[in-house]
Amino acid sequence: MRLGACGGTDRAAAYAAAGFDYIEPAVTGLLDPRVDEPTFQERKAVFLAAAGDLAVPVFNCFYPGALKITGPDVDLPALRDYAAIAARRAVEMGGDTIVFGSGGARRVPDGFDRSRAEDQIAAFLAEIAPVVLAMGVAVVIEPLHRGECNILNTVAESHRMMRRVDHPAVGLLADSWHVGQNGEALDEVAACLPDVTHIHIADPAERGAPETVEPFLADFLRIVKQSGYDGRISVECRWTDLPRQAPVVAEVIRSAWDVL
Repeated sequence: MRLGACGGTDRAAAYAAAGFDYIEPAVTGLLDPRVDEPTFQERKAVFLAAAGDLAVPVFNCFYPGALKITGPDVDLPALRDYAAIAARRAVEMGGDTIVFGSGGARRVPDGFDRSRAEDQIAAFLAEIAPVVLAMGVAVVIEPLHRGECNILNTVAESHRMMRRVDHPAVGLLADSWHVGQNGEALDEVAACLPDVTHIHIADPAERGAPETVEPFLADFLRIVKQSGYDGRISVECRWTDLPRQAPVVAEVIRSAWDVL
């Protein structure tokens, strides 16, 4: 298992000092295809200087809310072009995975047909998959809890979408916070885990930093490990005292994983 944490330039040095294996920054914050190449190169240099020896294999926050994936204003060529730039820049930084959460972009507009929205998401993923695959990047679908988005909420729903698209560049993520917020049954999550290629975790209380592994998070990590998963796990949480908490969290999660 490789342990990382989500965040940008302002958190990189603390994550490196805490002993995390990698950092997971945002596409919209670091790779942003809407900015020109000199601006990206400047951001990249600053970020890598802060990150030190931290790997940068995965990125989240794929699309901004203004680029719609569902609804009446979808522009597939624009979505494809955006993905191509994001994937190229991700590879340039050593990345191979982009998380597709993007709740604002994929949110179904009020009154819009849900089945049509699902068709649009499938078409979007089918459109960008060969583009990112050609660059060596995979996109993983992130289920977002019902309070945050109104489509692809559960691991099972997102798994069905992954299976529907059926492309080697489209994978699946499971996030303990969203699972808990939805009240998803862990046995239903476990059934999807053989196809999960990325994990997010947080403390169930207010999405806090997991300085202890309370029972729900322990159960979640247990089914993940029992599935045979041994990939990346990113802490995606709200830090209140990052320099103090980060090394504690890194030690606690690794220790818990070893004994599960």
